[in-house]
Parts: sequence; C-alpha cells; structure tokens
Amino acid sequence: MSNKLSDSLKLRCGAELKNRVFMAPMTTLNGNSDGTCSSELVRYYGMRAGGPAAIVVECVHVRPDGRVFPGGIGLDNDGQIEGLSKIASAVKDGGSKAILQVFHGGRMAHPTLINGAQPVCPSAVAAPRPGAAIPRELRAEEIEELVEAFATTAKRAVEAGFDGVEIHGGNTYLVQQFFSPHSNRREDKWGGSREKRATFPLEVLKAVKAAVPESNFIVGYRFSPEELEVPGIHYEDTLYLLNKLAEEGLDYLHFSTKRLYQTSIVTPSDKETLLSKLIASQSDALAAVPIIGVGGIMQPEQANEALNSGFSLVAVGRELIVEPQWVQKVTAGEKIATYVRHDECPRLAIPESLWNFIESDIVAEYKRVNAARIAARVYQPGTYRETFDDVHGLITVKVDVNEKGIGDIEVVGGTEIEAVEEDVWTALPKRMVELNSTSVDIITGASMSSKGIIACVDRALAKAAGEEDPMMVESHVPNIPAPTWLGAEPVINEDQVENTIEADVIVVGAGVAGVCATRSAAEEGAKVVVFEKAAEPQCRSGEYAVVNGSLQEKWGRANMDTEEMVTRFMQECEYRIKRPIVSKWADNNADVFDWYIAAKPDLYICKTNREDVPDESKDSFLVPLYHPLPENYNYKEEAFPTYPTSVEFLPNQAPVVLANMEKAVKENDVTPFYGHFVVKLIKEEDGRISGLYARNAKTGRYVKATAKKGVILATGDYASNAEIVRYYCPEIIENGIPSIWSNRDVEGMPTNTGDGLKFGAWAGARIQQNHSPMAHHMGGASGSGGVMGNTPFLFLNDNGERFMNECVPGQQIQNQIEMQPNRCAYQIFDENWPEEVPFMPANHGTVCYYSDEKPKNNSEDRSYRSRADLAAAVDAFQVVKADTLDELFEKLGIGDKQQALASVERYNELAKKGHDDDFCKPSKRVFALENAPYYGVKMGVTAMLICAGGLESDENCHTFDNSRTIIPGLYVCGNIQGNRWAVEYPICIKGISHSMAMYYGYTAGKNCVKGL
Repeated sequence: MSNKLSDSLKLRCGAELKNRVFMAPMTTLNGNSDGTCSSELVRYYGMRAGGPAAIVVECVHVRPDGRVFPGGIGLDNDGQIEGLSKIASAVKDGGSKAILQVFHGGRMAHPTLINGAQPVCPSAVAAPRPGAAIPRELRAEEIEELVEAFATTAKRAVEAGFDGVEIHGGNTYLVQQFFSPHSNRREDKWGGSREKRATFPLEVLKAVKAAVPESNFIVGYRFSPEELEVPGIHYEDTLYLLNKLAEEGLDYLHFSTKRLYQTSIVTPSDKETLLSKLIASQSDALAAVPIIGVGGIMQPEQANEALNSGFSLVAVGRELIVEPQWVQKVTAGEKIATYVRHDECPRLAIPESLWNFIESDIVAEYKRVNAARIAARVYQPGTYRETFDDVHGLITVKVDVNEKGIGDIEVVGGTEIEAVEEDVWTALPKRMVELNSTSVDIITGASMSSKGIIACVDRALAKAAGEEDPMMVESHVPNIPAPTWLGAEPVINEDQVENTIEADVIVVGAGVAGVCATRSAAEEGAKVVVFEKAAEPQCRSGEYAVVNGSLQEKWGRANMDTEEMVTRFMQECEYRIKRPIVSKWADNNADVFDWYIAAKPDLYICKTNREDVPDESKDSFLVPLYHPLPENYNYKEEAFPTYPTSVEFLPNQAPVVLANMEKAVKENDVTPFYGHFVVKLIKEEDGRISGLYARNAKTGRYVKATAKKGVILATGDYASNAEIVRYYCPEIIENGIPSIWSNRDVEGMPTNTGDGLKFGAWAGARIQQNHSPMAHHMGGASGSGGVMGNTPFLFLNDNGERFMNECVPGQQIQNQIEMQPNRCAYQIFDENWPEEVPFMPANHGTVCYYSDEKPKNNSEDRSYRSRADLAAAVDAFQVVKADTLDELFEKLGIGDKQQALASVERYNELAKKGHDDDFCKPSKRVFALENAPYYGVKMGVTAMLICAGGLESDENCHTFDNSRTIIPGLYVCGNIQGNRWAVEYPICIKGISHSMAMYYGYTAGKNCVKGL
C-alpha cells in the first residue's frame, strides 16, 4: 500500500503524526562550550516547525565524555535542560512533534573535546582513521552506568518538554560500537557472539522506555546498516538487530544513509537496495514498525516515490535548512528554493557554524540550478559597473550587456601580475566575451583576481536580467572555528564550591610573570589572590636580557641602540608580532629589573662573567654574560648578532623569584592558593571577566574567586600538551622533538599544559597565529651546553656530507638538522680547537672562550671550555676521539666514510683558500682539520623548552576577542601573552623570554589595578 506525504500516521505509543515528513537530525555545531544550547538554535528550529510532522533535534551527548563535536549539545546535567526546553517549546508551538536524538560518541570522541580524557569503548580498539586515539575498554560496571545515562538523559528530555527521543545507534558511535565486531572484542555478557553484541543496544532501548511515559511519548532508533571495517557489521547482522529491537517495541526505525536507495557498501556488486532486503526478511514485529528513509530528498517527487517504495516516512535534511517552509510549499504546489545565498542566513536563522558545514553542498546546487536559469534570461542592454578589492587595489569591471548577454568587458585598475603567462585583465574578459559565459577557466597564478572578475560579471548579468545578485558564497569571512584540542568548558555547580573569596586582582600562575604581577599589583594597594597548581612558585634556569640602565652602566654596556635591536627582533619574527610590545620592553625593562632584584638585597653581582664568588654568596649571584666580549667578536659585523645584554642568575633564579613572592606576601595583602587548579573563568553578560573557579587538589572541590579589578593569566606555555603542540606546531611532533620540563604540579604532572589558552578561548579570547617553539640547538651529548655547544666547527650529516653554513644560531641549526638523514649531524674538530674558539661568535650556545682556570663557585659558564672539560667528555663517551679521520668516522658510525673524508678534504681546501664557496661561512671560522687527535660529537634533534603562542595581546597586556575588541578584566603576561614573538624563538636577544615575563608581569599588575 502506498502512502502520501499528507497522510497521517498513528505510532505504537499512541502519538499521531500529521504527515509523513520528519526533519532529519543535523548537527549545527552551534552549542555553547558547556554543552548548553545557544539562543540561535531556538529560532533556527522554531522557524522550521509546523511543516514536518516531527523535528528530530540534533544529537545530545548523555555524558561529557561522549562529546564528539566542537559546538555539540549535551543533556548530561540538569543545567542543560533550560536551553533545550526552549527549543522543544519552539518546535511544538510551531506545530511539530519535538524529538531529541540522544547518543554517546564512544571511541569517536576526541580527547581534546573531553578535557583530555581517554575515550571509552567496548574494547581498546582505535577507530580506523588517521590520528584516532586508542580508547579505554569499559569495565562491566561502567557499561551499566552508561545504560543508566541514556535513561537519565531521556528523563531530562521529558522534563524539557520533548515529545520523544531517538536513540542514535548508528554513525559508528557507542551504541553501534557495542554491536560491531570491530570495536567490541569482549567475551562477557556484552560481547562475543552477535546475540551478546546486541545486548547493549537492547538494554539501552529497555532503559529508555522505562524512563519515559508509556503513552504518547515517541521512542525511535537510528541505525547504520553496514560497516566497512573488517571485521564489521554486515546487513544480515543489522536485520537481526532490527528484529530484536522491534520485539521490544519502539515507534520507528530510522536509516542513516547518504542515499535514499542505498545498496551494500560492503558488497558493491550487490545492486539490491537495503530497503528491499529489509522488507523481504522482516518479521511480523518488524513489519509493524514504521521505517524512515533519508538521503538527498529535495523535491516532492522524490519523497512520494520513497513512500511508494516501502518507506513509512521520509526525513528531509538540507532542504529544510534552505527552505524552512518546504512541507507547506510542496503541499500547496509552490516553487521551492534548493539553495540560498550566504547573506540570507540571518533571515533564515541559519547559524554561521552550520553554513560553514554545508556551504560546499549549497555551492554545488547553486551551480546546477544556475546553468538552466542563465539559459532562459532576458537581458536589459546597458553598461553595468561592479568593483572588487584585489591585491592590486580596487578593481572596476565595466560590462556592456546586449540582448544576448555579454557584449564587452573592460577591467579598470589592474596591473600586470608577475609569473602569470597570460594577462588576467585582458585574457579572462576575452574568454567570457567569446563564450558569452562566466563558466570559464581561471588564469593559473591569478586565481584571486580571476574570481573577482568573474563575480563582477555575474553580478552585472544578474542586474541586467532583473534578478537578485547571484550567491557569492566564497566572499564571506567565516567565524574562527574552535581548535580541535579545546574541548568543552567545564560546568561547575554551586554545590561543588567549598569556598568563595573576593579580591581586587586574581593572578593565575606563580612563575616569573605571575610573581611579578602579584608583587606589582599588591604594591599598588590591591588585595591579590594567586592560584598556582604546584606546591610553590615555579621557575627554571635564570638568563635575562637587560637593555641599558644603571646595572648595565656598571659593566659599560649601557650603550645599546634599542631601535636597532627591536628592528632585528621584528625581522627574526618575520614581522608577525607587534612592535610596540618589543619596543616598550626594550625601553623600560632595565628599571623593572632593578625593582626585581631589589627584593633580594643580598644578591651578589659579579663584575665579569668569570669573577670568583664568595662562599656566602654561592647560592645566589648574578653574572654579566659575555663580559668582557671575546676580543675577536663584534656583534655589529655579524649576520646573526647576539646583543651583549644578557645576565644570568646562578646557580639558578629560584632565590630571586622566591624573594619577590615573599616580599609581596609579607608586605602586602596577598594570599597564595598553592595546589589549586584553575578550570574556568567567570564572564559577565557585558563580556567582563570577573573571576574564576579553581579545583582544590586536596579536596576535589572548588574555590570560587571574584575580582573587582580583573584577572591576570600568567599560566605559561603548552609544550607538555601534545595535542596543542600538534595543532599549532606539527613539525615538532613530526620531527620527534621531545619537550623537557622539570616543573610538576601537586599531582605530579607537568605544569605547562596550555591551561591559559583554554580559559581564554572559552572566554572568547583570540589566540595568536604563528606560534614559536623554543627549540634552539645547544650542541650534542652533554647537558644543556653540549660537549662543545653549537660552536661552528665542521658539521657533517649521516652520509658524510657537509650540509650547511655552521655559523648560524641554534634555532637555525635545528632547522637544518631536521632535514638531514636520520635527523642527525656530527660536529668535527681537531686538536687545535683551543686556538680556534676565541674566533667563534658569542651566540647562545657557542663556546667562544678557552680557559683552564675555574673561578671559585662560578664555573657554570657554558661559553668556556678547557682541555680538562673535553677529556672528561671523552672519558664519559660523550665525544669520540681518534688519531686519524678514518678511525674517527668509523667510530662515529657515519654511513659513508669515504664521502666524509672527501668532505673534510674539500673543507680544508676552502680554509686555505680563505673563502667558503659552498655555504658562505665567515672565513675567520673555517679552520682546516689537519692536527690529530680528531674529535667528533653526534648531534641529534634538540629538545623543546617551551612552545610559545598565547592570547592576542598588546603592550598593555590586554586580551582581545575574535573581532579584536579588548576583553575587559582579562590581562596576560609571560608565555600566555601573545604577539611577543612568532614563527620561531628569536635569539638575537639572549634571555628575552624571562625578561619579558618579568617586565610584562610588572606591567600587567599595574595596569589591572589602574584599569588601563
């Protein structure tokens, strides 16, 4: 018996459908970060209500660890009911049944969307897709809890006012994962045989039915018929499951397929439709369950044909996005739209997130329809002018239109484009005139200009034909999508809060930047609260750049040209940073450094970098690095200068950092909360950041802190968060560069995990582009300074070939080594090295001094080496020593020893010639290898210290939203402060990382209190 679209249908539960059309569930990616509904979705669903008998609202996850989509919606807690109830009301008030699809992503939930947790699955088998995480196998008791989670979510759906729920048992999500032999390898009651693998779907159905009203509440089930996985679900397995589900009693079954008349994807040669197979093999119970067909229904003829073929109902998807009144219009025989322009989205309540998802399909449909429409046009002759912005400026396109279409085209304002064989400004218009069509190939190498010209001609023809402008789907600027690593902002209920506190300023993170921000704000009279997830303030090493000022004047180094330095810094960052940030630091950091070290009045300050240090000061002293400079070094003559501005706290900076924190706490109103993990910021309706929530590691409960003045993020970098590193700097992962980070929180995990990026992004802050890993090579085999550092002796690769100008900084050395066979190199030098190192550059990591003397309590200078140092490295097998080069290369294991010998011979020739013809290394650093014994040090890839890329900021430590409007109440300093450097860590100013953290911590504290 065939059905009509307008036929009503009474379901098992007693609910009556007014027609045979459902709106298919389609993810809009428009939920809030906490899984609640955005206000946009109420209007979106409400506008489409009234036509379909029922609207299946997009899937909601039943637990937070089941979230699959950025912008996905949840119903895993009561706080999410209110938003969904507004959608249910809008749908029902419009005249349709409101059905909510419920699901759990299982192994398809990416860790970045579930707060870094490991996804769960029936078995620990990863999905067969690139980058899929290996899931954790569910324990038996957890499976019972999941069944209950579906039931609890169904109860919430009832409370929200929905007329039904649809269990999502398809699309490779958790319910399907239990039925699949690929993802379910269990041998208990939940897996093994096909019968046992069906247990979970059946138990979910039973639990959901038990949780909802028996009468007039719809319970449906969506399924994917087959899987391509091996082993995977075959259609006969699905038919078995559908019959079992039917026996339990449900209101409908819903295919999840791309095509209405889907055939087997497992056996492509089988041309029988899956619907036909279902009808042929269904039991009496299954025959009584309505079947919904879906897949590409746009026209009423397609829907009627589907009903005549055996489907009980049809689900319409994309058509109801572009034509909300689709059912009403096809019933009345009116013309329907099959595409929309991007600028129509607001009128049709299409969220931007959804438009970005469906845009390519809309473009394809537009092109299909437009071809027929253009052929039937009647043109009003005349000259039409259109413009577009191009890299060459504002371009005007004059189109002469006659009765047949394009008469002539003239482009005004274009200039010749280099590397393009054809002149786009004349060749492209000529093609369109000759063909009388805009369906022409673009000019290779000038695609942007080509598209602009074609779009102008399209608009001119549309106006001449009396039509609206054609859809310009490629012209819009999409919203910035949420990063894949971000995950959902946690929801903190007030009953989880153990303590509520108020302050003027809240500082998150007690590293160098956070400690300076704390002291600075407190000295402005503010009440300051500090949250740190470690047990005390955190720091490492101790190099600082200090430019000019009273301290440098003592050493005769207060003569630096800051404009020159800043310009060089900008160049190394490819002008992808903000100059005012660097300039303000360069002009003012010296005074702040004086303020910083004043917290420790007993700090011993050396006159040179090799001065003896008294015993009473050995635990905390300051040295001027490279002072005096090597006699053969002039930074102004270097291709890669390192400015002599750097100082170093030895043995490390911890005493100074702690002294600053102690001074802040002792002399001001400062309360530190150590062992507290900040999890989210509090944002007011006006956009202001007014506080935060922090988890107490001891109790597991939360502190709610509010700030009258603002919150300062000093949360550091994210080098220990592999997902964020992979997202912004994939080359780090691809090259196997490890992250080394010694600092641990009170739970034993690294402290640099990108927390501030998450807080900021959830609060709407924009993240800077072009992040910069700090991966500067310091040499091979022995600690942070290497045996001989990165000193530019001869470097050979694993094939024995010289491959670079060795006289470049460590960051550039690292870049070159990454491209070599086995990602390694060998540093080769001979017995004459003590005479050679004084000619080496005073760069970060380079040995440029020779001395056999060791200053008292001050022997850690990495720029000095002695023969005793090298002998110790040989004894420790950190450097290879040999009497001949042949023996050396044999011991080093270089793949092609003869090539290595030839490379040395060539290098010696260049040394004697006095010019490096091959790589242009400065001749004063090209030394022949002729004096035994010979030495070799293997250099692999280095380690990454930090990965810097923060929230977009400025010289006042502000943060910005995606429209680059200042976010009130949110300041940043340290490595979470963006726009300080980019692409890679610039090392012309050694120690700038700590120095900027100190300076902008100080600045953030002052500005937050003053509201600047």
